[in-house]
Amino acid sequence: MSASRNRKPFRWSIPLGRIAGIRIAVHVSFFVLVALFAVAESQPGGLGVRDGLLWLAVIFGCVLLHELAHSVVARSKGLVVNSIILLPIGGVSQIEKMPDAWQDELEIAGAGPLVSLLLAVVAAVAALASGRSLLPVNIYGGALLPRLAWLNLVLGLFNLLPAFPLDGGRVLRALLERRGDVGQATRTAARFGRGLGVAMVIVGIFWNLWLIVIGVVVYLAATQEENLAAVHSRLRGHAVRQFMRSPVTTVDAGQPVESLARWWRGPQVVTRDGLYYGMIDTSEIDPAGSQEVVGDLADRSVPVLGPNDDLGRSALDLLLSSGYRVLPVVEEGRVVGVLVVDDVGSWLRRAA
Repeated sequence: MSASRNRKPFRWSIPLGRIAGIRIAVHVSFFVLVALFAVAESQPGGLGVRDGLLWLAVIFGCVLLHELAHSVVARSKGLVVNSIILLPIGGVSQIEKMPDAWQDELEIAGAGPLVSLLLAVVAAVAALASGRSLLPVNIYGGALLPRLAWLNLVLGLFNLLPAFPLDGGRVLRALLERRGDVGQATRTAARFGRGLGVAMVIVGIFWNLWLIVIGVVVYLAATQEENLAAVHSRLRGHAVRQFMRSPVTTVDAGQPVESLARWWRGPQVVTRDGLYYGMIDTSEIDPAGSQEVVGDLADRSVPVLGPNDDLGRSALDLLLSSGYRVLPVVEEGRVVGVLVVDDVGSWLRRAA
């Protein structure tokens, strides 16, 4: 899946740790699924609460491996992966920006389904070697290995459907981009996504409530991707310096945090010895009585922009994926301005 655009990925998530240096978290809404699963499996014919929750953990273990595949390949392409968030309907790899080359997007998108299909093959071979039959098809009952095989087969094949926001939609966009414009490629994949979403809702009405939920999410995500592609297209060719605010008031990293009580609440640029150091959001700290200095609390992972960066390409992705509504614009280590997401939005509305 694509990069999430939410600020501070752990605001509504519980961190679980790191795998291969990538932060893993579970969204609080996931516990709604846990409760529903426990109730469903406690009914006659269910797996039982304990076995049902263990199977749910296995399902999301497979989802996590799927997302890790995306993230590991993305990092091998030089991209920054902020985290992986587990949600009730699957997982999201929060990648700072999407690759410029269609070949890279193809490899990143295909990595997740490939791992799922490999897991299905391994589980199927292990099941047959241990004398377990793969038939009848059953994901929620029977021996563990056949269930694992079918689960990962479904996970891999479903994600390969050529529709945004599924991995197959990104594969389709990469292949279409090879022959034409990325905007048109995105619109085509998004239309497939909306069609798939509508089809899932219709089928879900007669068969399964979860299909309705997933169908709505797929439809909305596909629409969002298409709208974002249109924004990229309109901003392409415009440099960051055309939109940035300058000059900028900054906070020194050695300044006491307590002194921030006099500043307006919001994101501030932090410098040390006149050079960019990080960002601090004064609305999220209580400076009163603090013995720390600003540098201790500065977020040094915030991406920076260059004044000549193309806003319609990587700069917009960085602005949206960072979660900050303000990003520093840095040239030769010195802060020359800030880019504010509201300023970009105002320009787009005026240009419409």
